[in-house]
Parts: sequence; structure tokens; C-alpha cells
Amino acid sequence: MSELSRPGESRPLLNARLLGLSGPVWSMMLVLGAGVLLLVFGLVFPAHSAHNVPLKVCAALVGLALLAVLLTLRNRTPMWVLWGELLFIVAMTGLLINGSPTDAGGVSLMLGLIAAAVYAGFWGDRVMSAAMVAVMLTTGTSAIFANDRFTTSLGSAWVMAAGLIVGLVFVLQVLVAGLQQQALIDPLTGVMNRRGLQALTQVRQASGRGVLHRSIALIDIDDFKRINDDLGHAEGDRVLRALAEHWVTGLRSDDIVVRLGGDEFVIVFSRVDADAAEALMARLAERSPAPWTYGLAPWPDGADFDGCLLAADVSLLEKKRARGAARS
Repeated sequence: MSELSRPGESRPLLNARLLGLSGPVWSMMLVLGAGVLLLVFGLVFPAHSAHNVPLKVCAALVGLALLAVLLTLRNRTPMWVLWGELLFIVAMTGLLINGSPTDAGGVSLMLGLIAAAVYAGFWGDRVMSAAMVAVMLTTGTSAIFANDRFTTSLGSAWVMAAGLIVGLVFVLQVLVAGLQQQALIDPLTGVMNRRGLQALTQVRQASGRGVLHRSIALIDIDDFKRINDDLGHAEGDRVLRALAEHWVTGLRSDDIVVRLGGDEFVIVFSRVDADAAEALMARLAERSPAPWTYGLAPWPDGADFDGCLLAADVSLLEKKRARGAARS
């Protein structure tokens, strides 16, 4: 579902903008622009007199039209349009390979499929990337066998290009997934960080599934500064890890533990109202590795997270004041 959302929402942390354009848009414009320039260069300075002029002209004109679409829609371009343009690049590259009068020309045109593989590997999820790889392999194989085009040199080059396509997509998927995880996960405790929560919320909203979070609990560890000062930061880190593990193991798989920073954590409860969340927090407080105080607030669909977090913070401060008044 997320592959049909707006550009960059499937890769929110890797969406580096250029001239105000989201990553998937400007990178597609780069691929299309390079392809059109190479086609024009081939028309002006043909490497062989028998080159297919009508096909190159058609490809260049359609490429310019697709560029115009991206320039018009800019960041409003749906992902399905970008994937459609990538399919056009793959299909047209296959036709150009099949129509190339020389093996050298056919081999050089395989670079178009490799460029498409880089785009798919970076911006597609596993399903979309695998589907695009299947399309590229089918297109390339058909291109070198159709119309008796096959030669030994062309076939050998295609085997290497096909291996490169599969390898590039696989490596990019692994690297991107690793980079995303590093950016979304708190390295000390292993739970999600605030950026990760924002990214997850963004993707769920874009997919149309809605945000099923009903309540949030803001947690502050009691006397954490004294733990660091008296026992050392290593002990403070151990307490943070132990508490994070305690909360994660004590919650359902739908609930999310988030470290905001320092000794502040948030627990996001899915499909849980305030009363049920209160009961869950009381249960978590039992056998806790260290004492902590929390404040609860609802997080209904469409509500701003920062506003809900502020409400939870107010609840947390009220509990601390009440506890201080009781002691005095």
C-alpha cells in the first residue's frame, strides 16, 4: 500500500530533497534526463548508419513528456506514476537493445536497465523491488532473443548485466534497511527513538490504515540523575536497558516503547483506552528494575503527537507534585 503513496513516504529518512523536490521525484528526473540526452546524442552522432531513428525519436519525445509531467506535479506525483515511468524506461530500453544494429550498442544500452535497478532497489520495498527485477530480467532476455537478435557476445554481456541487476537491488535493499534501522532505533536500549515513531506514524497514515494508537504514557525515571552521579553512568545505562527490556517484554506486540532521550520514554498503546492503559502501567510498575513515574494522555486518530505528549507531560508533573506534597 505504501508504494502507492506520495514520493518519499516509504523512505522518510532517506528522502534527501534537491531544489525542493523529494528524492524519488528528482532521482527519476535524473534517470529520464540522462536517457533523453543520450538518445539525442545518438541521433546527432550515430554510431551506425542503420540505427533505428524513429524508435529513438519516439523514446526521446515520450521521455520529455514524462519529464514535463514530473515538473508539473513535482512533489504531488504519486508513486504509481513514478513506477509507471520506470516501467516505460525498462520497456523502451528493451526495444532499443533489440533494435540496435551492433552488439556494442546493445551492450551499452543495458546501462538503462542497470539505472532502473538502482532506482528500484533504493526506493522500492522488497515486493516492488522483486517485481521490478523480474520485469527487467524478462525484458532483457526477450530483447536479446526476439527477432533472431541473439549473438554469443550479446548473450554473455546480458548474463553479466542480469547478475549485476540482481546484485545491485539486493545490496541496496540490505543497505537501505540497515540505514533505516540505525536511524530509527535507539542504540543503547534497542527500542525505537522519536524519529522512528514519527516515521512509523507517517507511513501508516500514508498507507490509509490510520493510526491505531489510542493512548500514550510519558515515563520519567525517578532520581535518575542521582543514579548517574552516585553510581556512575555505566550503571545509569544498565538501568535504562533493564527498564526498556522490562517494558517491551511486559507489553503486547502492538504496543511501542520509544526513548525520547535521556531518561524519558514513551509507551504508545494501540487500541487501548485510558482506563485500560492505566491498568497496564500499574502492572508494569510491579517488579520494575527501578522506580519511575508516568503520565497518561489519549492519542486519537489524526491528533498531533506533540500536543498529546504535552498533555501526558502535564499529567506526569501533577503526579510528581502530588507525591511531593504527600511526603511533606
